[in-house]
Amino acid sequence: MASKSNRQRKLERARAERRLARRAEQQRRKRQVQAAIGGAVALIVIALGTTWLLGGFSSKPEPVALPSCTWTPKDLTTESGVTDTGTPPTSGEQRTGTEMLTIKTNLGDIQASSAVLSFADNGAGTGGTLTVSDGTHTANVALVGSFDAAGFHLDPDHALGVVITYSDHLLP
Repeated sequence: MASKSNRQRKLERARAERRLARRAEQQRRKRQVQAAIGGAVALIVIALGTTWLLGGFSSKPEPVALPSCTWTPKDLTTESGVTDTGTPPTSGEQRTGTEMLTIKTNLGDIQASSAVLSFADNGAGTGGTLTVSDGTHTANVALVGSFDAAGFHLDPDHALGVVITYSDHLLP
């Protein structure tokens, strides 16, 4: 009889050890899940705190300063065919609007009804050549600055002949 009771005790001890192992595994998984949740919450709090400190929740946007134009003076004694037109303004440059341009050539005025406009960039992004032609007369205008060909528009003007406008789509 002693062997039967020993056997029962051994079986009961094995069941108890399995129960303890299952409970320990469940507790280990529970701690892992809690640690992952705690880490995610900490990461979110750090991200929100950093955003708040850097002004991400500020109701007033910071004003953006538009870039100003720069120019390079030329030595008029070495440049042949260059005429001194003065110095550009250092402040108060016009940022928007239109300018009227009438193209009169020594061969005649360019007719608005058949005029064609094209712009060829110089490849460096610092200027290019604006060409206006009515098929008979052609005017090539050298431009200095950053221009996009899509910004130039040619419109007929009954009083002046041709109006060329430029709208920079990159400006706010």
